[in-house]
Amino acid sequence: MYVTPQEVREVAVQITATSQPTAWTDEVLRKVIERASRIFDKECGVEDGYFEAAYYPVWEASHNYLVGDIITPTVRNGHIYRVTEEGTSGTTEPTFPTTSGASVTSGTVIITDEGPDIGPVEFTEAGADVAPTQKTFYGDGTDFLALPPYVPGTLNSSLSYPDGYAELEFAERGGFLIRTVNNMYSKRLLGWYQGVQITVTAVWGFPETPADVQHAIIEFVINLVKEVDPASIKMMSLEGMPLRERMPPRVKLVAEKYKFTGAVLV
Repeated sequence: MYVTPQEVREVAVQITATSQPTAWTDEVLRKVIERASRIFDKECGVEDGYFEAAYYPVWEASHNYLVGDIITPTVRNGHIYRVTEEGTSGTTEPTFPTTSGASVTSGTVIITDEGPDIGPVEFTEAGADVAPTQKTFYGDGTDFLALPPYVPGTLNSSLSYPDGYAELEFAERGGFLIRTVNNMYSKRLLGWYQGVQITVTAVWGFPETPADVQHAIIEFVINLVKEVDPASIKMMSLEGMPLRERMPPRVKLVAEKYKFTGAVLV
């Protein structure tokens, strides 16, 4: 899920007179966001969740958390925490326990006029934080080894090769590992070993969901919400179905930008 219900509502208020998503519960709106995110993934030709941030979000003050949300402390301690009691966090970050399954609460009871009182949110230790993992690629004889998105600074400077192959020098540039000699680029091709496995270790994924993808999903969600709102349906087919494009034009443009053409990996 690439955006939050709150982000959708904020944009809906700005661009529509009725701001339909405001009337939807967080749970329902999250399902619509998930649907839009997965359709967008399919349009790009990538696996589900491709644009999700590699790391879990950090704790936020005065934030409404739902059961199942996962966060980390603002200063990462190697653990993740799952929300086991929904509520609104306090203004001061709690001390997160590192014992397996231990819990901590944040916030106080908030009395509301519109429904049930909102209690403090409970976070429960739920395992290890994201760690670097291995992916294996194949050299093609050129100087450029294309990589899928990874978090800058997490790539291991020492790559792994089959026995008998010497370690090669490289530099990271724009999603590629480029062959170098003595930290210098060569005018002639140096080449990654043709057809040879090269194992790279990093935290794979985007540091955070790209901003243009977030904006596209928000627009897509609002479009999906309008499809079930009779007041917004202007053109109907003879069967009474709304005559809408499967995906708004601007969303298609962003998806086209991210059409998968990357490296083959195993």
